[in-house]
Amino acid sequence: MSSFLDNFNKLRASIIKMIVIFLLTLALLSPFTKELFTFLMDPFSHIICTDRQFLSVAVTSPVMVPVKILLFSSFLLSLPFNLYILWRFVSPGLFKKEKQLTVLFALISLLMFFCGLIYCYYVVFPLVFSFIDNFSPDNVQFAPDISESLGFILQMFIAFGFGFEIPVIVVFLYMTGIVKLATLKKYRRYVIVTAFAVSAIITPPDVTSQLLLALPAVLLYEIGIAVCSLFCKKTNVQIATEDI
Repeated sequence: MSSFLDNFNKLRASIIKMIVIFLLTLALLSPFTKELFTFLMDPFSHIICTDRQFLSVAVTSPVMVPVKILLFSSFLLSLPFNLYILWRFVSPGLFKKEKQLTVLFALISLLMFFCGLIYCYYVVFPLVFSFIDNFSPDNVQFAPDISESLGFILQMFIAFGFGFEIPVIVVFLYMTGIVKLATLKKYRRYVIVTAFAVSAIITPPDVTSQLLLALPAVLLYEIGIAVCSLFCKKTNVQIATEDI
């Protein structure tokens, strides 16, 4: 009973620390709310015809949208620190090798997630919005609502952020023994179909954005298989050395 209470108190302390770090990050970023709004909405603003001015249909959108962007930015900035606090809570119950693997997977996962966000912002958004601008008729004035624009941006960020986690997931499934390398190669064709199907659902109904998500997903899956193959070869070399 005392052990359970100790773990519960440690968990509560960890959650409090995570909340405090998030609030501190929120306080640090709050003076830059307008700059964060401008930065995040910049890809949209390049194709707006009305002097780069967004529309606001809802009364509270001019206030709520910048606040949501501030919360999202604070979450991203505080995420590495909060993951470290979470790891400090979990690590005492892990073996040394498990601790090393946990840190490695956490760092790579975090890096790949942010790579997905960067890819989405600097590659996908310019191409998608350029497609929208070129495809729309000349007599259509493009002036999106800021709330709808933010929803679209966050949806794309989440899709590409988690999409870039595919090689990490593949390697994790292989290293834990859940899936064998032969199985990963066998179901390659189904992964390709699934990637295009999922990208068609979670991205806007245009070929450009769907390809920009589906093709990297397939490529990242192949990278995951390649990494697993390297692990498999390394293991075989170790076994052969031990036999000698």
